[in-house]
Amino acid sequence: MAPLRCSAAFRQSIRQFQQSIQERANTAANVIRQEAEVNIRRIRHAPRWIQFLSKVYHEYGLKHILLIIVLIIYQFIGAAIFYFCEASHDKLLETFWKENVRRNRTRLIDVIVSSMLNNTEYLFFFTSNQTRQIKRRLDQELTLYEKGLGIKYTDQKIRWDFWNAMLYAQ
Repeated sequence: MAPLRCSAAFRQSIRQFQQSIQERANTAANVIRQEAEVNIRRIRHAPRWIQFLSKVYHEYGLKHILLIIVLIIYQFIGAAIFYFCEASHDKLLETFWKENVRRNRTRLIDVIVSSMLNNTEYLFFFTSNQTRQIKRRLDQELTLYEKGLGIKYTDQKIRWDFWNAMLYAQ
């Protein structure tokens, strides 16, 4: 097989095609350059409010104020996280403490009623209805006595609130 020879007209049309592609690429590149120059001119001049903030930031110590503001915001976020994680546990402990106080009070009343009432030694005999009324009355009196003493769950420890969470977050 003999090598194919291209005619001069075919070579000429290929060169013209390459030149037209190159011209179009140059035209597109020029359009892109012109648009970029217009945008750069627009970007080179910052808006006045940015210039003002930059001046205040550098000349009047705004960077220190911003640092303090960021620290305070960080502190509040940390305190909120601690509060939401620990507050439910604190309420659970308070409920548990109140339940234990109630259980101990009931146990004490049962001991008093069984040792003092319905006892052959003292010759006091009550019906079950009277015994329930006496237990209820003793429960009310002991509750009033505890309130008079000021026995509260919050006396046991520091109450977990947002400001204690803030202190803990520091």
